[in-house]
Amino acid sequence: AAMQAIGNAGDWNTDGKTDIIFLNEKKELLLGYGSTAGFTKFAKIGHGWGVMSYIGRAHMAGNKRNLYAVAKDGKLYRYEWEWRR
Repeated sequence: AAMQAIGNAGDWNTDGKTDIIFLNEKKELLLGYGSTAGFTKFAKIGHGWGVMSYIGRAHMAGNKRNLYAVAKDGKLYRYEWEWRR
């Protein structure tokens, strides 16, 4: 299964470990939770991201998580999640 790394997600779930964001072959946006054994737990946080030419983590503050993405037509989008454990 081909996956495209988007980048370091910081500590998305506030457990003290670095997490990662990537796209799978279905163009679903996935979050890989870091652990001492690597990335062993994954969660789908979006779908239909194949229309984007760039996706990047922008900001985390408190329980808010933001991603910025640029569509292939050049439009900039901001997506916001509220993280709850």
